[in-house]
Amino acid sequence: MARVFVPTTGKGRWSAYALGLRNFAMYRYAEEFHNAALKTKSPIVRGYLLGHALELYLKVYLLQSGAGTTELKKKYGHNLTRIMEATLLRQLDKHLHISPELRQDLTQLNTVYSSKALEYFSLFHLLTQPKIPKLARLFRFAGALKKLMGKKVDMNRHNQTFQRMAYSHR
Repeated sequence: MARVFVPTTGKGRWSAYALGLRNFAMYRYAEEFHNAALKTKSPIVRGYLLGHALELYLKVYLLQSGAGTTELKKKYGHNLTRIMEATLLRQLDKHLHISPELRQDLTQLNTVYSSKALEYFSLFHLLTQPKIPKLARLFRFAGALKKLMGKKVDMNRHNQTFQRMAYSHR
């Protein structure tokens, strides 16, 4: 018999299980973008994929810290700098070292990432490519976030459910 999940408990309140599954799914998406960024050779695609992975890892941290999805959408959107500031207010720096250089690299990536210059082609790119910062430090940071958030989301509890959901459309 199929297992039925009731996502809400009462009027519009998500169950703890549903919230955990949401966080786990977002974490897995971050992993996929991160892994793809590591494999591609295109600097523009690499910057975009890494930016998206960082956005999702940082948002998972915020969700695990009690932020809601509406808050993430309305307050932070796709702005990596604002998302990072919010994680620092929720003490991410107690778990990971956040250097001034890392913050500067993230701000530089955010300039092109949040403008969508990495996501959409422009004829101006034929004349000059978007300025992408060196990504080595940001890749190390993404790896540290992956490790940290992998410990925080309930991998064993949600992995099978996520696999069924993600691959049931084939």
